[in-house]
Amino acid sequence: MRKRLCVALCAATVLLTGCGAVELTDRESDLIAEYAATVLLKHSATYQPKLQDYVVEVETTTISSTLPSPDLSETQSGQTGQNKPNASVSTEAPAKSLPEALGIAQDGFGIEYAGYEVVQKYTDARPPQLSIQVKDSNQRYLVLKFQITNQSEEEKECDILSKKRSYRCRVNDTERFGSQMTMLLDDLSTFKETFSAKETKQAVLIFQIPEKYEGDITGLSLTVKGDEESNTYSYGTE
Repeated sequence: MRKRLCVALCAATVLLTGCGAVELTDRESDLIAEYAATVLLKHSATYQPKLQDYVVEVETTTISSTLPSPDLSETQSGQTGQNKPNASVSTEAPAKSLPEALGIAQDGFGIEYAGYEVVQKYTDARPPQLSIQVKDSNQRYLVLKFQITNQSEEEKECDILSKKRSYRCRVNDTERFGSQMTMLLDDLSTFKETFSAKETKQAVLIFQIPEKYEGDITGLSLTVKGDEESNTYSYGTE
């Protein structure tokens, strides 16, 4: 236990201070600090996850990111889909739109759901192209994709990280899964990026699900919880 704590602290110290050769952006520093704090809290005997009473069906785990393999022949494979709202999944409309629930509408940003994929390995499309890969062959990553757009005529920062939202996904109207903590630059839960006027960027939410759902997803619903309220958005599959 002490060894793991020391490793986490040393890694955070090295990344934050460096040797004069590494420069971190404000967002990278925030991510490292939050990740290190989470690791320390998880190994505290008195730590109680603040989301424990919200979803109990599926236990979630914290995952870390690693640099992708230099083997360029390696490709991702899995189920993909372009999803549309499905009234048969839920007939009750959310109280707020997704941009409003994320707290970015007032800043001039819009966000749209752009489909999903089920994979064993996911790589961020932007440099430095961090990757995550499931360690259990019976598990898969469900990747929900979103397009965030700066709808204004000026440069703006989209800061979802500070909003501290939590995310749950229900698959096929059965099991619910909590989003995974990652160091991916396009992770929606830790998203903090500067946009040019009218610029659009991709963001994702990662959920670890059983392999049995691969090729057999008939409906998805995403719940965004924050500011003492929650909103659920349902998506069918084609």
